[in-house]
Amino acid sequence: MKLYVIIVTYNGRKWYDKCFGSVRNSSVPAQAIVIDNASSDDTVSYIKENYPEIHLVESNKNLGFGKANNIGIKYALEHGADYVYLLNQDAWVYPKTFETLIKVSVKNPDYGIISPMQITANEDKFDKKFSTCCSTPSCENLIDDLYFNTVQEVYEIRNVMAAHWLITKASLLFIGGFSPVFFHYGEDYNLIDRMRYHGFKCGICPLTTGVHDRELRKTTKRKSMYMYYIDTLIRSSNINMSGRARMKSIFISIIYFMIAVYRYRSISPIIYFFKWLCLTPKIIKYNCKTKRKRIFFDTFES
Repeated sequence: MKLYVIIVTYNGRKWYDKCFGSVRNSSVPAQAIVIDNASSDDTVSYIKENYPEIHLVESNKNLGFGKANNIGIKYALEHGADYVYLLNQDAWVYPKTFETLIKVSVKNPDYGIISPMQITANEDKFDKKFSTCCSTPSCENLIDDLYFNTVQEVYEIRNVMAAHWLITKASLLFIGGFSPVFFHYGEDYNLIDRMRYHGFKCGICPLTTGVHDRELRKTTKRKSMYMYYIDTLIRSSNINMSGRARMKSIFISIIYFMIAVYRYRSISPIIYFFKWLCLTPKIIKYNCKTKRKRIFFDTFES
């Protein structure tokens, strides 16, 4: 069973020993692939000096999260990967994380993606966004089963962040990689939507954990406006929506942008609105390709 771990880096030097070290110390042998998005710190030299076992891809520009991961995924599959694990640079695993997830995946082949329980760096609570993903009705019965000690090995979930994703070869060969519509944020939800369209499930495994160290980050006004835009991209790209639901989504998006203009007293939401409109033909194009099962990694790298 060949496992490739893909890590996209960008000026994340402070996390590397925990991140890369956790892959090195895994109970399951794993080949790490790092795609560096033109870091301005000593990322490249540090990896070459301290982690020579890593296959390093150096980009001369910031490719974004999805496109960089696509390069790693394509390389992994071309070299015989049975599983691909997407790991954030600010995240790390425990020695048994990969082993546990693979065992669960083998027994549940209908799951294209399985995530461990994602916790904070202090190891005393769940990642905040992960907790939101796990809340009812998104993940039915999980809380009850945890409390009454009747936990299952995997639970289907609506969405979960790509900081920790074990992805099967079968699902990747079927649906391809991340959509080029997304640069950073939202590409994970879109990939899950496309997997669901073709019958693959997304799940979380309560039998193991992974750390995501982002608890102290603050949400800025600029990021909040950007997330309005990302939310619109996610909903308008959702291949599972009916025509009526898509029209409703577009109407809601327009309302969102109007609220954002008023709330932030800025023209940035208007700029994002027109940016979204310009991407609409591309969204339609890739949704059509997904429906015809004509998704390939070279398509997503363009």
